This record gives sequence, C-alpha cells and structure tokens, in this order.
Amino acid sequence: MRRGTTPTVTYTLPFDAGTIASAEITFSNPGGAYISKSFDEITKAGNKISVRLTQEETLRFRANSTVKIQCAIRLSSGAGIRSKIHEEPVTDALLGVPV
Repeated sequence: MRRGTTPTVTYTLPFDAGTIASAEITFSNPGGAYISKSFDEITKAGNKISVRLTQEETLRFRANSTVKIQCAIRLSSGAGIRSKIHEEPVTDALLGVPV
C-alpha cells in the first residue's frame, strides 16, 4: 500500500453479503494510525465486501512499515466472524500531501 493513494480492500466471503447485520474493517499501523471503517462505509455486492481508503488516511500510515488489516462481521443469525489479520507493506510517496 502506497501512502497518499486511495486503495480498495476487498474480502471474498463464503456466504452472501446480504446476510451481514454489521461489519467493520480495521487498519492498524505502528506509530498510532488506527482507522476503522463502519458498516455504512463498506460496499456489499454478492459475496464480496470492500472499502476504499482516502489519501488522507493512507498518509497517516508510516512509510517502510506494515499496516495490519482485519474484518469483523456479525451475521443476521447472530454469529460473529473475524478474518485473519493480514499485513500489507506500506511504501512512501515523494509528495506527502493529498493531490
């Protein structure tokens, strides 16, 4: 993930996204950047959910580190699911401000 970009993170689910009652996708980076995207910010289509980060959000990540990403879901049946924590490398941008 490059700082100052607007990446989309997508999860492919083993069930239809229409069965989700609530969800949250969380990003954590050493040095204090903690971003959590709520159910209202998540796009749902078929068996996929996705969220897009803003330039301002990715600029909060420290360069040459990793960002940890995890999805937490509550199904309409009441069951709770969490994905494995995924680590993505963070690369720098020469211009450290939004364009």
